[in-house]
Amino acid sequence: MKIVFFSVREDEVDFVYECANKYNVDIDICPYAFNMRNIEYCQGADAISIVTTPVNEEMIQVLHEYGIHYISTRTIGYDHINLEACQKYDIHVSHVTYSPYSVAEYTIMMMLMSLRNMKRIMNRYDNQNFTLQGIRGRELKDLTVGVIGTGNIGSVVIELLNGFKANVIAYDINHKDNINYVTLNEIYQKSDIITLHTPLNDDTYHLLNNNSFKQMKDHVIIINTARGALINTKDLINFLQNHHAYAALDVIENESNIYYRDFTDKTIPHDDLNTLRNMPNILLTPHVAFYSDHSVYDMVENSIISIINMINHKENPFQVI
Repeated sequence: MKIVFFSVREDEVDFVYECANKYNVDIDICPYAFNMRNIEYCQGADAISIVTTPVNEEMIQVLHEYGIHYISTRTIGYDHINLEACQKYDIHVSHVTYSPYSVAEYTIMMMLMSLRNMKRIMNRYDNQNFTLQGIRGRELKDLTVGVIGTGNIGSVVIELLNGFKANVIAYDINHKDNINYVTLNEIYQKSDIITLHTPLNDDTYHLLNNNSFKQMKDHVIIINTARGALINTKDLINFLQNHHAYAALDVIENESNIYYRDFTDKTIPHDDLNTLRNMPNILLTPHVAFYSDHSVYDMVENSIISIINMINHKENPFQVI
């Protein structure tokens, strides 16, 4: 069995080789994103492992011609893969799960940094301004946090929030025990902090938009460590420009050609991101909430496991189609 790994970072290499030896599979490693210029790397392989690279019908057709019927994405989300084309060309797709604590802990960190005005404090400190005006914070235990999506990550976020004694309310189409579920409108209207942990699909695309923003409390904080397109970015910009609100975003719409690239001394070709970067009431990070040693290992190992299970027609909790 041979798997070609694309978009392999230096910090992943040892994990890829370790897991390949563990599961007795042959591998080829490509440090670059999967695209039509390097698709020939796939010849002779049984499957490919990718990350967030868009996979369109043309690429899928070539994989089919090469006799490759299995794609694993080393991510939880799989909206970057054209699933309809995969079904058309008889290609199976799987995703992975990884330690939910990486994103959950990062989410809590973003909440605390937002509540305590840490961006402003650090900017002032760098400029030798040690005054107190405008940096007074709030405490989690005094606030209501609305969690949208209570899957693996959302559930751990709630677990951690309970340790801070916050009032937690939640929304999900599937309910779990010991979680206080309310309607989406109640989340918007009652929450001091709203954090997103839902998959991106037709129902959740632009879940937060002008209509939802209008219902939110003054001084609300919006956290997104899930998928950028859960929020209508232009509506968010308008909301932040005209209200006493704050956002902390680890993801943003149309980030795929921006994040994980070095734009030092260059213009970033993303107008909305450039607008947000210049606003004082936002904290931005480049899609790194997942990025812990535990999670990276999980992503590599589960990608290999899912491919083995697909090829051997075994039960596979990671399989999408």
